[in-house]
Amino acid sequence: MQFLRTWYAAHVRLTWVIAVVTASGLAYLFWPSADTTPKYVLESASYQDLVVLLSGTGQVVSQDEVEVTPRVSGDLSQVWVKEGDVVKEGQVIALLDDRVAQKSLRDARIALETARLELEELKKPTDALVILKAEHALARAEEDATQGVLAQEKAYEDAFTTISNSFLDLPGVMSGLHDTLFTTNSALSLNEQNLDFYTSAVGRYDEKAYAYRTDMKSKYDLARKEYDAVFARYKSTDRSASRTELEALLQDTYRTTKAVADAVKSASDVIQFYRDTLTARNLTPMTLSTTHLSTLNGYLGKVNTHVSSLLAMTSTLSDSAQTIIDARRSVLELSAELDDVKDGVDLLEIRAAEIAVKQKVDALYDAELALADYRVKAPFGGIISTLAVTRGMQVTSATVIGTLITDGEIASIELNEVDAARVRVGATTTLSFDALDEYTLVGKVARIDGVGTVAQGVVTYTADIVFSDADERVKPGMSVSADIEIARSAHVLVVPSSAVKENPKGSYVEILPGVTPTERSRDGIASQVPPLKVFVTVGLSNDTHVEIVEGVREGESVIVRTMTPLEAGGTQAPSILQAGRPSNTAQRTPGFRSF
Repeated sequence: MQFLRTWYAAHVRLTWVIAVVTASGLAYLFWPSADTTPKYVLESASYQDLVVLLSGTGQVVSQDEVEVTPRVSGDLSQVWVKEGDVVKEGQVIALLDDRVAQKSLRDARIALETARLELEELKKPTDALVILKAEHALARAEEDATQGVLAQEKAYEDAFTTISNSFLDLPGVMSGLHDTLFTTNSALSLNEQNLDFYTSAVGRYDEKAYAYRTDMKSKYDLARKEYDAVFARYKSTDRSASRTELEALLQDTYRTTKAVADAVKSASDVIQFYRDTLTARNLTPMTLSTTHLSTLNGYLGKVNTHVSSLLAMTSTLSDSAQTIIDARRSVLELSAELDDVKDGVDLLEIRAAEIAVKQKVDALYDAELALADYRVKAPFGGIISTLAVTRGMQVTSATVIGTLITDGEIASIELNEVDAARVRVGATTTLSFDALDEYTLVGKVARIDGVGTVAQGVVTYTADIVFSDADERVKPGMSVSADIEIARSAHVLVVPSSAVKENPKGSYVEILPGVTPTERSRDGIASQVPPLKVFVTVGLSNDTHVEIVEGVREGESVIVRTMTPLEAGGTQAPSILQAGRPSNTAQRTPGFRSF
């Protein structure tokens, strides 16, 4: 029967009907509850002070002497007491050099003021001048985009002109190059082409002449091939050609012109080698060679000019295309900025700025605490019985400044090594006593052992807590419990600890969409809509609440508990074991039917 009860709880969402016959022959008809919707217990995220406490136990002891130690290390800049002086609780008896801490405090104040000003600036309504400037910036960007399109159109017109100018000169260059090298001139030889004459005339003296000839012939053939193909395409192309065709023709014309320039230079090198070789041997070159060399150099200057123009035009087309892309991007960006200006500041930006202010407040609080640590204060009123330091000495947190005598009582609390590392001298502490119900005292941590005590492998440290205005019922030897404040955040957004869950991706809470404040209930709210998982950044936490740094806003409902239909008060099936012996009268029980 226990199995049936467990099975029912696990399958409460099913709608099967099950008949059960007991050993006594009594049959029951079992059906699950019709309400299968879970309910959620919700609480609101709210701002409040969050205090983290650490608990310890010990005893009240009579104490007539306490060693006073600093909280930080440094140089003693002032010692304001001497042996025998009477001091009050909280009186500063020595000061460490705190210039670095003072600077950190000033920086923290400036950072907080800056964050607050930035938050105020974000919350200001957008004025008409800002909107007007954004509109003007967008208009300028749109004008730039339009001008970029016009400039690109002109660039393609100029590209065709540059190509045309090249082909105005290239035919004459190619024809002149051919006549200079591959025709027969009686002034040189009646039997050889000019190129062959120049080569053979000096080849008997230097075989490099044949290498020059081979190089020249190869470059001329390449230039002729490129020229014939591209020139034919140029003649069939006009200004109405597509941009793709013009870009391709520009590239091919540039390549062809470079090939022609290389061929002309190579031809010039052949003739120059001819003249240099003969001159070196005190022989006179043919006069026509001077004319040929001058003609080729003229061709080379003209073709090189076209190479530069074609290359510059290629760059111009590329730049014009990039200019249009940049201008259109600027239009999109400035259009979005104008929309943002008109819509006002994004709530997420304000929330981020508020978080920044909160972080700066915490940083200022930490800087103030750090500065306070440089002041060595009397933990309670008494007499300075001994003074162990002088001005200018270097001290650490283990250095005894002096000994303070009192005739009062203190609470001696035992802490483990982990807790001891988190407790600060001067920390506020709430004391309660086993022997005195509902009676508490507020004290402060006056001293923590510098060296722990080891017992059976466990390290403990003793913390002395001073208190005043104690009831006369507080006696030495009484057991005492201490809640020591180890951290505090003022006015932070918190949620119950049970609302924060963990998975490999981090901390998260579950929020029930569509729930208004009036619908929240501790008795659970039914919802057909599944909860929304929201990842959060957490800060301080104690036994009951967790600080939410980012991810949840004030007033949002977080789920602290999910109730099953049975927990929420749905129909429950009683145990079949309760059936007992059959009776003459049929009985009806919720969830079961006997027959």
